[in-house]
Amino acid sequence: GGTDDAAFANLGEMLALGRDQGIEVCLFVGPKAGWDGGILARSPDGGAHYAAVRGTRGLRHAVADVERACEAGIRAFLVADVGLLDVLASLVERGDLPACTWKVSAYLGVDNPATVALLERLGAGTINVPNDLTVAELAELRAATTLPLDVYVESPDSMGGTIRLLELGELVRVGAPLHAKLGLRNVGSVYPSGDHTVEVAERAAREKVRRAAIALEWLAR
Repeated sequence: GGTDDAAFANLGEMLALGRDQGIEVCLFVGPKAGWDGGILARSPDGGAHYAAVRGTRGLRHAVADVERACEAGIRAFLVADVGLLDVLASLVERGDLPACTWKVSAYLGVDNPATVALLERLGAGTINVPNDLTVAELAELRAATTLPLDVYVESPDSMGGTIRLLELGELVRVGAPLHAKLGLRNVGSVYPSGDHTVEVAERAAREKVRRAAIALEWLAR
């Protein structure tokens, strides 16, 4: 689409809202294998492929997705494919894209210090780590990188439904700098969201804010 269409205008509106509230606007780069014409990513044993970018054509579309959002002023993106991360970082280095924050998605398995270190070398800006890491395992990943780690203190049912709000202080102690993330248990998936799911999405967002307040209370204690 061009710069005059409604969807492009929505990007600018989201960015303005984020700036007004001091909130980073971060977009998940598409396309993703879990939503294309293939079946492996949606099979019982194909979950590792769900957010992968398939083929050169998929990489071209993903880069175009980022280029379009950059034109609207977005500078933070969620990336779930190692090859795409490398391509995007290379485009920034060549001057073909502006400097951006590449946030590694929770869909990309990051379970050990070696993977964390590799992603940092490839240009990651923050890294989502598994929501069920032990405190000791989180400390090991922290020792391997200086990047902020993103940790779900409540995860959606599709990611196991862990609730670790009471542990936030311990997680921060060993994992800082750390972004505590709030998913939500017992709610149907609305991803990708749109006008057809707006009521559920809004109610879930409000509950996430309430959960965050609870987590902050335990952090203060």
